[in-house]
Amino acid sequence: MTTTEEEKSSISSSFTETLSTDFISREEIESMARTQKEAVQKLQNASKKLDLFTHKSKENMADSKEKLAEADESLRNIAEDLRCIHGVCARVKKGLKSASQANPRVV
Repeated sequence: MTTTEEEKSSISSSFTETLSTDFISREEIESMARTQKEAVQKLQNASKKLDLFTHKSKENMADSKEKLAEADESLRNIAEDLRCIHGVCARVKKGLKSASQANPRVV
C-alpha cells in the first residue's frame, strides 16, 4: 500500500471504531445483527412458501387442463349423441306424418 492508501485505511478503521464505541453500543450492534438475521430468515421462509405455492399451482393447472380436456371430450360425445337422437326423431316424425297421410282417420 502507498502512504495515501494506508492513511485512508487508517481513517476508515478509526471511523468505524469510533462509531462502534462512541455512538452505537455493542448490545445495539448485536440487536441489529439479530434483527437482520431474523429478517433474512423470514424472507427465506417466504421465498420457500412462494416456491411451494408456485409448484402446487402448476400441478393444479395441469390437473385442471386434463379435467377440461376430459369434459370437452364428454361434451363432444353428448353433442354427437344428440345429433343422432335428433336424426332418429326426425325420421320417426316423418314416418308418422307419411303414415297419417296414407291412412286418414274417419272422425
